[in-house]
Amino acid sequence: MDPPLASHVVEAAFRRYRSQDRAAAVPLYADDFTFTSPQDDHIDKAAFFDRCFPTG
Repeated sequence: MDPPLASHVVEAAFRRYRSQDRAAAVPLYADDFTFTSPQDDHIDKAAFFDRCFPTG
């Protein structure tokens, strides 16, 4: 079986975010995931879910 296309993973992550399904979203992000925005500078996966996921 072929690995999922990156676009499919992004779409799935966004659907989980919109539906507030954190448990289903977490496995879609790599363990070494980092996020940067004007408010958050290079935060890790745990910090992203704590700060940016509304149901966190």
